[in-house]
Amino acid sequence: MSTVRTSVVVPTRDQAGRLAVTLAAFGAQDTDPGSWELVVVDDGSVDATGDVLAAADNVPLRVRRTPGVGRAAARNTGASIAVGRLLVFCDGDRAPVPEFVRAHEQAH
Repeated sequence: MSTVRTSVVVPTRDQAGRLAVTLAAFGAQDTDPGSWELVVVDDGSVDATGDVLAAADNVPLRVRRTPGVGRAAARNTGASIAVGRLLVFCDGDRAPVPEFVRAHEQAH
């Protein structure tokens, strides 16, 4: 049985620089890394997104790649592999505050 309570799904495409900022912000979350996961769906990126994801070692990250199916389908793909009971979506060009995950858990 998984201890992951919250899954945050982040669809992205060709925004490596912005995604790096997003991943850094998720790395600063004040919630136990074992209680949540970050599911990034790389939807057909041809920029350095793969390198950014490969370098992200400070977040509980899972990556799925899709062949450019569009934002909604990428979100659905992330939701389909998420294991948390709570599902939260965040865009790949956002930098969430350190209490983002905890605040969602408390609100639900």
